[in-house]
Amino acid sequence: MIPEALKTKLKENWCEDDTALYKKAIVRLYDPTSTWECYLIAMDKEEQDVLCIIHPHKHAPYEFTGWTIGELSYLYNENGEGIQIDDEFVPCQASVIMKKMEKEYNVT
Repeated sequence: MIPEALKTKLKENWCEDDTALYKKAIVRLYDPTSTWECYLIAMDKEEQDVLCIIHPHKHAPYEFTGWTIGELSYLYNENGEGIQIDDEFVPCQASVIMKKMEKEYNVT
């Protein structure tokens, strides 16, 4: 699902606390049929866990959380399509992404 080059960058960001918010999100995953999006910040060396910002839909708050790669790989939209990697995403500091979401969607 995630190319090896991006996995390497995500592993370099790994930490076990909220300092990840001061690091850059490397990958943006999204559902093209909705406003669901997920910004991957870091991945553990075993490639099991990720730290990410998830924004489930337009009127819901974002969530800074830990997920597993398995959980992400099993996400599908109502059309049965899997989530996609945004190939045009430019890495951005996680805290900046959250501030943008607060302003754009008026949620926290």
